Amino acid sequence: MQGGRLVVLSVIRQSLSQRHRLSAILSAFKVPHRTYYDWLNYAPSHRDKRRKKLISLVHALWKAHPEYGYVRIAKAIRQTFKLKLSNRTVWSIMSNLGIHSIMCHKRNRKPTTITQKPQMPNLIQQLDDLSGVVTTDITYVQLKSG
Repeated sequence: MQGGRLVVLSVIRQSLSQRHRLSAILSAFKVPHRTYYDWLNYAPSHRDKRRKKLISLVHALWKAHPEYGYVRIAKAIRQTFKLKLSNRTVWSIMSNLGIHSIMCHKRNRKPTTITQKPQMPNLIQQLDDLSGVVTTDITYVQLKSG
């Protein structure tokens, strides 16, 4: 059966009020007896309480500052409420809640060169004969030292 602990417990209570046997109900739902009694005596742990508190803090901070990412929200919680928590904890809470920051993409434009004078024309292409062109050949000769 799909559903959480509270849903299954409410259905079991309804079945018990109709005078059905507990073992028949639990076998129909494929729930072991030990699990049923654990569900009856369930009390949230310290970790569950802390996580619920963190979820509400993260959601409240995100509502107030939707541009904050998980790093800034974690830093704000650490500074404001003096709680110890990692950035990854806030990241997992935000991903479970399906929330994320509103990012402003910075435009990284490279500087462009602005020429105020027209560029020099290619003088070699305008020559009829290449008499005005000087060409050289640079040859490196290695000499023995000393």
